[in-house]
Amino acid sequence: MAYTLTKEEKIGIIDSHRRNLAYNKYNLEMSKIQEGAKHSPSSSVIADLDLKIDELSDQIAALDTEEAAVNALTE
Repeated sequence: MAYTLTKEEKIGIIDSHRRNLAYNKYNLEMSKIQEGAKHSPSSSVIADLDLKIDELSDQIAALDTEEAAVNALTE
């Protein structure tokens, strides 16, 4: 017998992933603040952090799109 996840279960999984991405994004934002507070901040480190933050934002947006698709499903 195959088990199919309910919409609520799928959304719960999506929310868990989104929350983890949000934690990681905030952590990178704090790292950027710390780097900027140095006497000689590294522009390459800040650029790398910006890239990673942008990637996480894209991943969060992808999860938002998936959540909308799951919400549109009929059970």
